[in-house]
Amino acid sequence: MVYCKLTCPLRLSWLMTIQDVASYHNAPTSHGYNLISVLTAHRNLSIQGAMNLAGNMIKEAFNSFCELENELLELMQPRPSFVSALFSFFDRNWSGQTTTPKTEQECDEIKTHERKLEKVKRYIEALKDCIIGSTHWLYETELFFGKKGAEVRTFGWVFANMGYAGLGATAGPGDRFQ
Repeated sequence: MVYCKLTCPLRLSWLMTIQDVASYHNAPTSHGYNLISVLTAHRNLSIQGAMNLAGNMIKEAFNSFCELENELLELMQPRPSFVSALFSFFDRNWSGQTTTPKTEQECDEIKTHERKLEKVKRYIEALKDCIIGSTHWLYETELFFGKKGAEVRTFGWVFANMGYAGLGATAGPGDRFQ
């Protein structure tokens, strides 16, 4: 269940929210289904209020992702049975070292589990790389911020030069959004 929550819905909502925030200033009236336009229309927010709420949604998605990652990795940690843990405890404490030898099957199971855990960790890192890479792309392509992508990335400000309404919200020339 944790795996399902960690992948598509959370990752896609995170990416889509980031892209909606980045793309809004280009043409808010042509993006009727842009998150910022929807928030201004349905929650009666100003554009800045919608940007702030979208920013909070991104932070919440990031926190949820981290919580789910930790939960998944915790679930994948091997859990020794009570009996084997008890024997292992007594073996170590009375003789100073573990005397219970591992069978070949137990060793193979441990190696298989470690390989699976490593694959899950790599998959989670790939999800992170996808999100981070897409976010970096927003600044590096001229599609969203023109030639000012590096400036927007550095300062976090977008100056929208639009004198028209966007689904219930208005913005004047030079309005800035953070």
